[in-house]
Amino acid sequence: MSKLTDFYTHKASLLEKGEPIDAQWELLEDKLLKEELLPELIEQLKTVS
Repeated sequence: MSKLTDFYTHKASLLEKGEPIDAQWELLEDKLLKEELLPELIEQLKTVS
């Protein structure tokens, strides 16, 4: 999940500097969650059922 971690680190850095976060950040976050987190969750759920 390095891309997602990098995303949140960079986003936090921008927020600390007072930079605005626009809708593109939200779209990128959604994309990264779907690419990195969702497949991991699906694999974990497969082992539970």
